[in-house]
Amino acid sequence: MKKLLSIFLFFIMPASAILAQCVKCNNNLDMNISDENFDGKIFCVPNDVVINGNVTFESCELALDPNVTIVVLPNATLTISASHLYGCDKMWNGIHVKPGGRLVLKGIDSKSSFIEDAKIAIDFNMQNENEVFEGLLLNVDNTVFNRNNISISISNYHAFYSNTTFYPFSVKNTIFTCRDIPFTPGSLYWDNLEIIKRTAASVSNIYPNTPGVMTEPYIEERIYSSYNNHAFLKPPYSTAMVDLKPDAGIQLKDVGIFSDLYFGILIGSDQGDERNPNTNIF
Repeated sequence: MKKLLSIFLFFIMPASAILAQCVKCNNNLDMNISDENFDGKIFCVPNDVVINGNVTFESCELALDPNVTIVVLPNATLTISASHLYGCDKMWNGIHVKPGGRLVLKGIDSKSSFIEDAKIAIDFNMQNENEVFEGLLLNVDNTVFNRNNISISISNYHAFYSNTTFYPFSVKNTIFTCRDIPFTPGSLYWDNLEIIKRTAASVSNIYPNTPGVMTEPYIEERIYSSYNNHAFLKPPYSTAMVDLKPDAGIQLKDVGIFSDLYFGILIGSDQGDERNPNTNIF
């Protein structure tokens, strides 16, 4: 009887219960980091990390334990360049940027940044709406967000901006999705944004008058599945009884004022051209 019950439970187990492989490393990231550049490193992140200064991860891989948070303090800048951050078996909390802190996510040439498995991957809670900030607070470009419950959250931003033509938050040339995007842990290799978004059939392959990949990029299901074993949120969102998908790609709460003196979020191209490479995919 016990044997039959075990077989039954195996078949009702949801896809998300089969967890992705995680890199094995003996190199733990420090809990407090100031003014440092990391290049081509593989880190395990078992504890919260505080960024205090100018810190850059370039072509790095960070495997984060459940509920770990990366905190960017006021006047600090964290740059994630062509790097991969992901959770091993459960969701990590994400990157929380304090008022006055700055975050840059970008790729290098053909290598994109790749952010996975966070509860809120990027969280800006400005808190003090009377604060005055200069320069770009968030700059996201050539980045793939995958399997995050919320990829970008910005809240309580009303601060007066002295440069009235400048956007303090910019998100362009970025993918927001929840799929199985395979990679080999510890290899420092993953598919870049251009490979992922241009795997659609061309105009004449299937249906006449279908947009070509250069006009409207797509993500092809047979290559990057949205329903197989690794295409759902990790626990605690997905459980033994249910598989869940993300809540939002970008979440804005109490942001901006309707005035010529206040500028908020630039999402995608500001040139009015749908073929612009700055286009995001949700």
